[in-house]
Formats: sequence, C-alpha cells, structure tokens
Amino acid sequence: MKKIIIMLMIALSVGVYAKSVSGYMYETKKENGKYYKVDTNELYTGKVKMYYESERDHIEIKGKFKEKEGKKDFYSHLTLSVEVNVVDGIENGEYFAYYRSGKVKEKGFYKDGKIEGTVTQYYENGTVFATVNLKNGKKEGIYKYYNENSIVTEKGNYKDNELDGKIYLYDEKGKLVKTIEFKGGVEVKK
Repeated sequence: MKKIIIMLMIALSVGVYAKSVSGYMYETKKENGKYYKVDTNELYTGKVKMYYESERDHIEIKGKFKEKEGKKDFYSHLTLSVEVNVVDGIENGEYFAYYRSGKVKEKGFYKDGKIEGTVTQYYENGTVFATVNLKNGKKEGIYKYYNENSIVTEKGNYKDNELDGKIYLYDEKGKLVKTIEFKGGVEVKK
C-alpha cells in the first residue's frame, strides 16, 4: 500500500521538484498549471526539460544578455530530471523522469494536462519497478509491482482511483503469500 502512495506522488509531481531550463537559460515557467515563455508570457509549445539542481553546479552570471542588463542563471554538469512535451502551455504527449545517473526512472503519457494510460516506473538498473494505468489523471485498472529480478510482488486493481477487488501479494520468488480484498478503497474484512 505504501508503494502505491509513493508511485502516485511521483507520477503527479512531474515538474515540481526541478528547475526548468533550456539551453542553460531559464525559458519557461509554470503558473496555474500552464507553461509560459518567461520573457513574453505567451503559452509555451515545445519540449520542457527540467534538471536536478546542485549548489556546486549553479553559477550566476551578471552582465548583458541579448542587449539587456541583468543576470542569468547558468549550470554546469546539468543532470536531466524530467522531460515533457507541452502544447499551448499544457502537458501533452510522452514524458520521462530520470535518476541522477541519467537512467529512466518513469515514463508515461499526458493528455490535456492529465496523465493518461500506462505509467511505468523503473529501478535504476533498468528493470521495471511498477506499472499502473491512469484515466483522466486517476488510477484505473490493473497495477503491478516487481522486484529487481522482474518477478511480480504485488498486483491488484483500481476503480475510480480507489483500490477495488483482490490484491495479490507475492514473495520474492513469485509465490502467492496473501490475498486482500478491497471495495471502494476500503479493505473488506472477512
């Protein structure tokens, strides 16, 4: 159950835990759920890339930029954390989240600003950690968790963002050890 909450938090936090930069200079900002071009305040269309920050990687440079006085933030050794397609300020299309190592941590798909379809999370070694389906930004359908040997450790079902039906728990070798039943997000006591 704890894994389910962590997975949802990660899936819904895309764009929150990193700085958005492109070409080493801030070009986009996110306000009220939409991406805008910083200088013009127009809705942004393109790929938004967000990077992990590190104090030692951050350099502030003051001076002239494009004939304007001011300062810009530059980064050395940037590590990509999230990459998402944006159309008219709204997330649309495939997105990826990355570990600091650069390996894929999560991938999914946005439709009109909501995560839609299968979200897949990975261990840093590249094997699948979890899969869950979302519809209109809510969990809907089958989910599965795997160990690092690609063996299913838990599987179950969501209906309207709530656990619903039987949840199967397996040991590290894939042997069923427990079944729990849920109805509308509440465990059914036997």
